[in-house]
Amino acid sequence: GIYNAPTDTAAPAVTYSNQATPLIFKDGNTSAFQFFSYAGCLSSVSFNLANEIIYRELIGCTKEILITDRKPAGDVVIEAPTIATKDYFSLALGTSTGNLTFLHGTTAGNRVTFTASQVDVTQPTYGDQDGIAILNLPYVALPTTAGNNEFSLAFT
Repeated sequence: GIYNAPTDTAAPAVTYSNQATPLIFKDGNTSAFQFFSYAGCLSSVSFNLANEIIYRELIGCTKEILITDRKPAGDVVIEAPTIATKDYFSLALGTSTGNLTFLHGTTAGNRVTFTASQVDVTQPTYGDQDGIAILNLPYVALPTTAGNNEFSLAFT
């Protein structure tokens, strides 16, 4: 941000009583997972907006910090399916895009659904987690022709 000199200020009063108790990202709390319409055993999901942020200070203009671009991407880690079940390597080589979605939360009013309806797998790799084969699936979230819709968060 733009620098502001520090001041002596009292800490604000904070109330947490209306805050829902956080839920661990695990089976029972997280459901409805699909990646390219495959509902496998999910270990983790990451998502990064990858905003490009610039600072501008032009003569005769206001100092400002702008978001000038974004390249949303992330990783999905799943228990590796057989190639016959879901071939993410072929998907990475092809031009098809797919979906990424999951629901986190169990109580109405405290649920969030993440949806990226058009993602592209980039370079899948095998890995190991507790002696079980896993797939690391990096992806990029792409907008549709409507634009500015790489992902959505729905709170219900």
